[in-house]
Amino acid sequence: MEQHAEFQTRKARQCIASLRQRFARKVRVQNNGTSGQIELSFGTCALKTDETHLELSETASAQVDLDKTVEVITNQLERSAYRENPVNEFRLSLAGA
Repeated sequence: MEQHAEFQTRKARQCIASLRQRFARKVRVQNNGTSGQIELSFGTCALKTDETHLELSETASAQVDLDKTVEVITNQLERSAYRENPVNEFRLSLAGA
């Protein structure tokens, strides 16, 4: 299962760096500045950014795990981007379901 989210923000690269820092001590994290991946035990979040937005793609094998992945990543993102109040648009894709 897969779910996508996009956040409009002028601080997209800072958001990726913040997410990387928050998760790096606990799970496997990859980051090259404009893209990255966070591998949680119950799902994965791929990150991609440019100058004006952050794109997230969460994947998991079951809906309950996908929901948990989205919740964990969203909570951490909201903590790091609370000053901007980012607008998000979620699009659910049942690929692989």
